Amino acid sequence: MQRILVSLPVIGRFLASRPMLLRIVENIGWLSIDKFVRLVLAFFVNVWMVRYLGPTGYGSINYAVAFVSFFSIFVNLGMEGILVRELVKEPEKRESILGTAFVMRLMGSGVGILLALLVSFVVNRDDTQSTWFIFLLSIGFIFQSFLVIDFYFQSQINSKYVVFAQNIAVFVASGLRILLLLMKAPVVWFVGVIVLEGIVGAIFLVFFYLKNGLHVKHWRFEGERAVLLLKSCFPLMLSSIAVMIYLRIDQVMIRKMLGVAEVGLYSAAVNLSEVFYLLIPVIMNSVFPVFIQAKKESEESYYNKLQLSYAFMLGLGLGIAFLVIVFSRYFVPLLYGKEYMESISILNIQILAVSIVFWGATSSKWTIIENMQNLVFSRTLISALANVVLNFFLIPVWGGKGAAFATVCAQFISAIGVNLFDKRTRRITLIMLKSFFLLFNWKKLWLLWRQG
Repeated sequence: MQRILVSLPVIGRFLASRPMLLRIVENIGWLSIDKFVRLVLAFFVNVWMVRYLGPTGYGSINYAVAFVSFFSIFVNLGMEGILVRELVKEPEKRESILGTAFVMRLMGSGVGILLALLVSFVVNRDDTQSTWFIFLLSIGFIFQSFLVIDFYFQSQINSKYVVFAQNIAVFVASGLRILLLLMKAPVVWFVGVIVLEGIVGAIFLVFFYLKNGLHVKHWRFEGERAVLLLKSCFPLMLSSIAVMIYLRIDQVMIRKMLGVAEVGLYSAAVNLSEVFYLLIPVIMNSVFPVFIQAKKESEESYYNKLQLSYAFMLGLGLGIAFLVIVFSRYFVPLLYGKEYMESISILNIQILAVSIVFWGATSSKWTIIENMQNLVFSRTLISALANVVLNFFLIPVWGGKGAAFATVCAQFISAIGVNLFDKRTRRITLIMLKSFFLLFNWKKLWLLWRQG
């Protein structure tokens, strides 16, 4: 990858003079390959699966996935950015950081499984199939503990091994899904493949970690570090709960108000729009260490890079939204069939939320660098509550379109609305708003790029 980049005449000379920038571009390249494989292979296999299962079968899987996602926070603990930050700051303490995080996530997985089952027994007491699906999916929490290895590779701006592991898992899972489709297997087997994909990915993450001369057996748990990590992550964990609410509560509320078939129509649109979310970690995880380094060097360099990041992400998000709205009437029925025609209008609304998420993605990294995680919770909680309230009124009237509109409003509140009223975030929010006007000022954008 690096040889290819440097071999390009003009771009190669520019990047070769900036080693860190070259590493970022190379890292983005590897992550882009990962996402491309997922889009080409897993996406089209998923389309086949959606057509085979129909709105009812597909809706039942997505309801279970949405339900389980609320409890995944006990595994993730909101620690991804925190761990990357700590590994960049203290690389010599890698074993204690990873070991402590692994044990914390493993313990959290037990809590998540137990709570998911208990709540499902209450909420889905008349739906045995949903409870069974939820149990199977929650088992995957255990293997998510090994994602701490992913965070290590992020800190090194070296994600190619994560790409290898994830793509192997995607190939295995896609092959099994094709086999199940040819066999006309029941819905429950497709749920099992989701869990198996996570297991295969975890196994190969460990394999590549060992292949790099590192050893899982050297990981060690430190109680004092666990307490410090939990204190740092707690605000982000709470905010992640709020994020899950306004990302997944739609399917749950639609299931209760309109039925599982409507969940299938809504989920088909959401899954198409969320394909583009895959680009966000590709870019943000690659530039995050650079933001941290720029902060050490100078405030001017730091905020210049943030400004450039906001402008780039907004432009990318708006471009994606425009293309989807123009062409959705053609590719939705082509992909899913006439059963999913109602998903077109839902998608056209939902894609606006994607552009807002792209725009605000840089803010999440800024919050971690500035150690202001406590702000995230209040912001996302307000947004999540707004989403629930809007869903309550809009879903009975407009169905899935109402839920999509509620998501757009919630994302706007999260990215901009709340931050304007807090003096601590006002500067970064004004920089964010300024990025909209920078899209029409190519000279200024070029100057910011040259300074980077």
